[in-house]
Amino acid sequence: MVALKIIEDIKSEYREAFIEFANIDTVKERLGHKKSIFQEFQSSTVGWFRAQYIRVEGIDEDCFTVIYTIENIDDEKRREEQLIKMSTTDELTRLYNRRAYDEDISSFNDSMPDDLVFVTADVNGLKQTNDSLGHEAGDELICGVSSVCTISALV
Repeated sequence: MVALKIIEDIKSEYREAFIEFANIDTVKERLGHKKSIFQEFQSSTVGWFRAQYIRVEGIDEDCFTVIYTIENIDDEKRREEQLIKMSTTDELTRLYNRRAYDEDISSFNDSMPDDLVFVTADVNGLKQTNDSLGHEAGDELICGVSSVCTISALV
């Protein structure tokens, strides 16, 4: 009954993978010669957690012994998501940057949807604005252009 409650708590998109990972009958084969294996899942109540099997050596050579651990990694996942967002977002405009564009394009694998539109903008005269009015004015120009592009894309 407890095992069923745990499985029900796993978010539906991770449930099948969790059941497969938790299957004790296949652990020896999945471990092979490795010391441990782990997988990350998301629960409805506690957030992200890492389940792990660790092989215990030297107890009994005829007996296969493992320790099963579960570790809450919700804070770690939040930091990871924040770092990913920072690496794909322009700090000034909060728009996606070139890295996000490259990742999005590569994810399509030659099957680009017909209704997909990517908008890029180049601000002419930015160097002249920075040189004559200062970088704050250049930043303001970039933000103004990005807000116009964002509004235009939404319309």
